[in-house]
Amino acid sequence: MKINKTTFAGISKRYRYFRVEKHNRPECPRPVYDLINNRSGDLLGEISYYGLWKQWVFIPFENTAWSIDCLINVKDFMGSL
Repeated sequence: MKINKTTFAGISKRYRYFRVEKHNRPECPRPVYDLINNRSGDLLGEISYYGLWKQWVFIPFENTAWSIDCLINVKDFMGSL
């Protein structure tokens, strides 16, 4: 999956199976964090700020599977935001 109109801001955190990369999008007041498979480079999902709930949310992409360990890593990262 390709993301348009983004500015790559660097790797925020690396876990065993995926890394989190920060992107700044002009249409978003806060950064968006992409979750990328370490081995294949595939985009697995994103973490973005959901204004209606006033909190960060994880949005897994279609056809991705998440183990409990990976979900704990996602929770860990979100807790640091």
